Formats: sequence, structure tokens, C-alpha cells
Amino acid sequence: MGERVYWIDEGVMPDITPNNAHWLIYMFVSGFLGKDDLVLDVGCGSGGGATILAKKCLQVHAFDYSQEAIEFARTRNARGNIEYSILNMKDFNPDLNRYDKVIAIECVEHFEDPTKEIKKFLKTLKPGGLLIMTFPVNSGTEGFHKTNFTKENIHSYLEGMAPTIRYLTAGDPPQSQNFFIMVRK
Repeated sequence: MGERVYWIDEGVMPDITPNNAHWLIYMFVSGFLGKDDLVLDVGCGSGGGATILAKKCLQVHAFDYSQEAIEFARTRNARGNIEYSILNMKDFNPDLNRYDKVIAIECVEHFEDPTKEIKKFLKTLKPGGLLIMTFPVNSGTEGFHKTNFTKENIHSYLEGMAPTIRYLTAGDPPQSQNFFIMVRK
């Protein structure tokens, strides 16, 4: 099935462990959302992150390739303003200028051609929209990871895509475990 973290947002902070790093990231990202935003959550998994986003915005469209994960999300993490879909990125055909924010937490490293998929994210953003991505640094390509992002190669994947790109890390890789990137369309 792939890497999967199953958690349920019940208004209680889970134990802060490496398995719950996603929870912390989604909490941080939700601070960038506006109450009228239409948000796309790419690679939403079991939907715990989508529930955090949904508390801060108008509507969340969340998708993942895993039928099992989406069924879990629809059952355990349903909210009136979240729409869950089973969809593989290869089949994702973006609606132009539809979303205010596109969120891709810990999924870009699973793509064969991340540049191609990131361009799709940007197409679906409204003018001035914001793409927020996180992905691991120096994780290799074993297991489910298809792309190994490093401090040296990250710029080549994003070069020329948008006028504003911000790179945020908690330290210089490899000390930092993740890249946190914001791209303004």
C-alpha cells in the first residue's frame, strides 16, 4: 500500500513522536489558510490532516491513491466541508486556477517525475495562490520513495516554476529531516 500514518483528529493532540510529525506540519500549515479558501490536499492518506485544514477554510478537496486510506478517511475523518477522492497523481488533471492553496505534505518524494507533478499543482492554483510542500531530505530511493531530494538538487526541481519560492528548514540538511517549501503563483 505504501507509507501510511493512520490517525484521527478528535480535537486532542497526539503524542509528539516521529509518526506524528505529519500532525505538527498540518497544524503549522493551517495557519496559512483563510476562512474562504478552497484547498487541495494532495496525498491526504487517512484524512487526519484534511480535518485540521477543514477547521480553517471553506472547503478541502483531498485525494490519495489508496482506496483503503480514503475509505478510512471517509469513515473516521469525515466533515461536511471535506470531499475525499481516490486518485493517482498520474491521473490528476488539474482544473486551472481553482484552488487558493495546494498542500502536499510528505508525498512529492513518491513521484517518478516531481517537476511534472509540481507544475500540475501550480496550474490548479488561482493567481496569487500558495503551494505548500514538505518532503524528506536525503531519504534515498529505497522503499516507496522515488526521488531523493538533497540540498544540492532541490533547486533543479523547482527552477523557473514561479516568481516566489521560499525554502524553510529547521537546519541545514542533513541535520534537517525535511524541506518545507512555499511557492506563490
